[in-house]
Amino acid sequence: MKSKKLFTPVLGALIVLALSLPVMAQSNAQSNTTIEGCLDGAIGNYTLTDRAGATYKLTGNAEQLNGHVGETVRVTGVVTSVVHVPGAMSEGTQTQPTLSVISLKKVSGVCNDANNIP
Repeated sequence: MKSKKLFTPVLGALIVLALSLPVMAQSNAQSNTTIEGCLDGAIGNYTLTDRAGATYKLTGNAEQLNGHVGETVRVTGVVTSVVHVPGAMSEGTQTQPTLSVISLKKVSGVCNDANNIP
């Protein structure tokens, strides 16, 4: 009798978890962003400047990024926007949004002078 009482809540929890997995996977896929731009920097300090002149600090995948400095690349990742906290020491200072790199694809061997994009 005790096993039936334990089985029902466990089964219910597993069903709820199984039903929520597709929703969680969908929301993660929607948060990925692809940005094309000129890759600059060095290990630990990479940036990507897009056609509009917006600059993103890149994190992750340092080995992959290092081989493409000075090239036009298409980077897919998750963007973390700049957050200014009122009253914080950083209030009023402009910092770059961060792009956590998931994948990178070379578009062109060199960056173009016109906004760093061909």
